[in-house]
Amino acid sequence: METVVLLALAAAAGLWLICRQIAYRQKGRALRRLAQPGPLLDAEPVKGFHYVEGNESILPLLREGERLILCREPENIHDCNAVRLLRQDGQAIGYLPMAFNSIPAALLDQGIPLAARLGLGQPGQRRWLEARLYWPGGREAGAPSAEAPAGIEEPERARAGARGVQLLAAERRQQLCRRRPRLFGGLFLDVVLLEEGQGKGRAERPERALPLLDAQGGQRGWMPLEALPPRCRQMVGCMLAQGQSLFACLDEEVSLPSAGLYCAALYWKVDG
Repeated sequence: METVVLLALAAAAGLWLICRQIAYRQKGRALRRLAQPGPLLDAEPVKGFHYVEGNESILPLLREGERLILCREPENIHDCNAVRLLRQDGQAIGYLPMAFNSIPAALLDQGIPLAARLGLGQPGQRRWLEARLYWPGGREAGAPSAEAPAGIEEPERARAGARGVQLLAAERRQQLCRRRPRLFGGLFLDVVLLEEGQGKGRAERPERALPLLDAQGGQRGWMPLEALPPRCRQMVGCMLAQGQSLFACLDEEVSLPSAGLYCAALYWKVDG
């Protein structure tokens, strides 16, 4: 009789342990799902780490995938789109690159709580410190996943006059971002360069494209996402996948038709 009781108690204890392990595993999976960032918006190298005071002592503390805090600095005299990168303890490690921070800055200014994680490579490599930006929240059912961009930098254009247009576009971008103008119901995000045939006058809408407007708001065609630089294409594609509305507007003041280059400003239709 005692043997039967002991066996029953042992079986009950074993069953209790199994149920407890299952519950812990389910809880762990739930916590991991909550901690999982949303779709990847962009992946950019961290700039300015070598200027951080005490960076040699910070380096051993950095961990792959650790959460970062994105801190906007709109009054930064060097870059009105400045986004500073902080660790959870408030330690600064650098900034998002000036050339690629316009859209993240606009999203943060509109209260979109972007998530950020740190990516680590080997010291000395070109992109050994990387900030990965994620759209907030988990991926919606059926929404396409955004893959990391294959390359951030564009090849140097060889066309005559291209460099001048690039410099004008960079200056224009700074002018616009300082006041974040609204145009045709949209908020300014960034400036991109288009070559002849990349959307202007295009009547048929490609599969993935943005409306292309003129200075009066009339539609001049469609700008396919393939016409955007890789880093813009990644971010715009992610925003579209989350149900956001965007359009592009030709900037005739900066465009150089004689060189076959056109400047367009990206706008994001936000509520309010």
